[in-house]
Amino acid sequence: MALFALATTPTGTELALRRRETARFQVFRPFATPSVDYDLRFDTDGRGNRPELGEWVANAKDNEEWEKYRIVRFDRPGEPVHVTITLNGQTCRYEALPVSSRNASYRWRDLSTGRGGEGKAFDFVPACRLYERAGWNEGSVAVEKVGAPLEGERVRLSGSAPLSFKWHVPGLPYNWL
Repeated sequence: MALFALATTPTGTELALRRRETARFQVFRPFATPSVDYDLRFDTDGRGNRPELGEWVANAKDNEEWEKYRIVRFDRPGEPVHVTITLNGQTCRYEALPVSSRNASYRWRDLSTGRGGEGKAFDFVPACRLYERAGWNEGSVAVEKVGAPLEGERVRLSGSAPLSFKWHVPGLPYNWL
């Protein structure tokens, strides 16, 4: 049960969306993971849809580009949020995609690597990946850029757990859990 609990606990830390703001986090994993997916959780505070967070509406995609590079483009990607995450000495730069999931209280924006300078094209699967090792993992997140409507907002950065309700990491010791 203890191993299962450690394998299903996501990484998380709170931070304010201000340029150069940083936050540190730690997570313990019983086994190494092949990669961690990150997202930002925004509180709705009764504000409804929050158009500044974007809409997951892809524009007409170039099928060749999709097949070859797995790039997704959005008409309304939302206000930019760029962060740098460092985990165990590895560093990746991420950009927030439009709202990818929601409930009555929160909106989540997945983090991925951007494609191009206009802020509307992203890798469907981030080109830069961070990995957790067995034991304690030390990480930090730094805000590089944030759109004015989101400036100063408090959000929660979450890193995926190796096992969750929707998926698991195949081919690893976690499978037997």
